[in-house]
Amino acid sequence: MNCTDVLPQITDYTKDELPRDAAELVARHLNQCPSCRAIEAETKQSFGLLHSAPPVPAPSPDLFNRILAAVDSVPQLQAAAPLPRKGARWFPAVATVAAALLVALVVGVLMNEGPASTRNTVAKLERLGPGVTITITEGESTRTLKTGDVLREGDRIAMQPGAAAIFSMPGIGRFRVSGGTVLTVAGERALRLESGEVIADITPNGRGFAVVSPEGETRVLGTLFRVAANSGRTAVTVARGTVRFGNAAGSVEVPAGSQTVATNGGAPALPMALEATAADWDLFQSVAPNPVAALAFESGARDNEASFLLTMSSEQVTRLEASVSERTYVVLTVEDPSGQRRLVRLGAGDLEADGGARGVVTIDRSRPLLLRGTLTGLSGEGPWTVSAMFASGGRDDSWSGYAESAPVTLRRNR
Repeated sequence: MNCTDVLPQITDYTKDELPRDAAELVARHLNQCPSCRAIEAETKQSFGLLHSAPPVPAPSPDLFNRILAAVDSVPQLQAAAPLPRKGARWFPAVATVAAALLVALVVGVLMNEGPASTRNTVAKLERLGPGVTITITEGESTRTLKTGDVLREGDRIAMQPGAAAIFSMPGIGRFRVSGGTVLTVAGERALRLESGEVIADITPNGRGFAVVSPEGETRVLGTLFRVAANSGRTAVTVARGTVRFGNAAGSVEVPAGSQTVATNGGAPALPMALEATAADWDLFQSVAPNPVAALAFESGARDNEASFLLTMSSEQVTRLEASVSERTYVVLTVEDPSGQRRLVRLGAGDLEADGGARGVVTIDRSRPLLLRGTLTGLSGEGPWTVSAMFASGGRDDSWSGYAESAPVTLRRNR
């Protein structure tokens, strides 16, 4: 497919109105063609301006009756002179006055229509973790969100670090917001993620739902996916279905079981396979505090491998699975000096817990879980950038979710 084929389809592609096969061909071309990507970015910006325009206030159901009542209340005009002779041009003048009166009445009635009813309800707070506070900003006012409260278009929420919260969206799905997240409800099917993490479980009826982060937009068809945005980096991981993640520099389709990353406004990386199943994404069973993962290498790389220590801790008492299984594992993201990335999944037997811990353990700030392992395949001189993600499907009595460490720079010992 060349530019001549793609250009007529960019508008439909931007609006998610192309058939899937055609959209994939367009996306593939956009990844390789800077000029077409620029046109796509301009098209998105145009639609963004339209969507960001303030909504027209919705009239109340009795507006028409109120207008008629106002018209009936105008005193009848009395003839102060004989009727004009036949053929006189009197109708335009009277019609003009009548039209002006009607406009004034309608405007007066509309002026009394309040703006409070114009913001659509988007989601309701379904569950809230222990001890967490959500601050919601509505216009110039701020208040604390409680279970059962609703989010409307334009609302901005800020989560305290710690526990998570779950919001439901009737007919669309639900989303889980991790502690420390800041986001804005950008529309009936759009969230603007400033920082933190959103995990969304969207039904097929939720087609077009999007999470916009500083590094791009993630748009879905019907899927379970995760968007994490922090410090100029957005990672998108898909468990079920397909999403399109893109920005002005390019876009990619991310299928189930894969992950892509965009940093500092750059084009999203090609998706990489992540061995995860939908069972690993049973993330709505718990709103307990998220554990914190910290990665450290005990020494530099030697003989193409390096030993590391992954520390799992929590601000509040949290129960999680210490054993590594099909539902609980560690994924290392390794980026070499050339910028190429690979994912290394560590399963049962690849990690050892200090003290021989097995099964479900209890952790907090003073009682962390220490997991030791070895990263192999480090060819070349480095340096390498490595981060770790602890993923747990959880059980009825333990935490389920993801905890990702900050990146660590690893160099080779001389």
